Amino acid sequence: MLARTAGLLKDGGLLFVRVNSASTEVYHPHEIIERTDSGGFTVRYTAGPKTGLGIHFLSRIGLESIEGQWFTAIEPIAEQITPREAPKHGSWAQCEGVWATRA
Repeated sequence: MLARTAGLLKDGGLLFVRVNSASTEVYHPHEIIERTDSGGFTVRYTAGPKTGLGIHFLSRIGLESIEGQWFTAIEPIAEQITPREAPKHGSWAQCEGVWATRA
């Protein structure tokens, strides 16, 4: 998907990235259906508002590896961690960055 995105953007075109981070403490019941060598994982929710959906959580290393293939970082990857409000527990994390296509 990101290779195709890079091909659709003009040279130097910007991509604003915001993805689920592997640092997230997954709250709703789920099963892990995939793990990547870079520390990412995919879950399938077994209950809650996303029941049945497969959701991927990327690691910083995984994102930096993707970026390096097709893009140059304009804003480096930064992780935003949001604590859940009671009665829920844990935190939700996202990675954000701005990338430019390579000329």
